[in-house]
Amino acid sequence: MKKHIAITLLLACVLLFASCTNSKYARVVGDYDTSALKGSFISSDNEAYQIGENSLGRPVFRDTEKAWEAFIKDYAVGISAIQAAFNLDPISKQDYRFYST
Repeated sequence: MKKHIAITLLLACVLLFASCTNSKYARVVGDYDTSALKGSFISSDNEAYQIGENSLGRPVFRDTEKAWEAFIKDYAVGISAIQAAFNLDPISKQDYRFYST
């Protein structure tokens, strides 16, 4: 059960990171109401996971570099499980989408 929760949270993070890859839409233009978002990173006190709103009204991390580093550290177990299950190369900013399998 915990493995499924970890994988689900990991996938949510991967999808949020995907929205941050296009620099045009990654720029924060305002505050975002995070009450409808799910995932342990949303309720985290870690400032790396602060969420803002982009020009399309979608949630994006305020500092994607800090969020990426925190994500790699905080979700290392889930990342390793997905990497082993699907025989993937180590996760990177260029190939993280493979982890959303």
